[in-house]
Amino acid sequence: IFRPPENALEFLTTLNVLFTFCLSLLALIFISTKKLPSMLKALLIGVCFATADICDWSLFIPAWTIVFYVFRNDKRKKTAAFIGVTALLMILRYWNDTSGLISASYQLGVVLALIPLTLYNGERCRKSEVASRTLSKWFFYAYYPLHIAVIVLVKFCIINA
Repeated sequence: IFRPPENALEFLTTLNVLFTFCLSLLALIFISTKKLPSMLKALLIGVCFATADICDWSLFIPAWTIVFYVFRNDKRKKTAAFIGVTALLMILRYWNDTSGLISASYQLGVVLALIPLTLYNGERCRKSEVASRTLSKWFFYAYYPLHIAVIVLVKFCIINA
């Protein structure tokens, strides 16, 4: 359950996922721009990764963003790279802390995101499918807060067990 930071240092070292998304966007901009020299691109992307390490989902989101950008036209390579990067980052993050790996193994659930990502064909639905699109939109509006509530409930039950 949410607990506000107690001081400025704690606030700065526990940035939420929106900061991670912003850093991922910056890394993507640096990768895709043609005006920067390669060494400067690498340095700026490295700064994005280093900063993301103190944010929620740390290195995962910038790495996934780059994987999705680099392999945007090849679903098989994108899927393999996504799984590989996820596994590698989990191993590196919890190399000396197997109990941390076990408690963070729920993060491997992100691999399930590959199902809709792989099935998506890149096209918006037709006007004739408006009812389906509206249902889909409202499903995801409800799904996100509900799945967070379930996760919090499971965490609460585990802590109080």
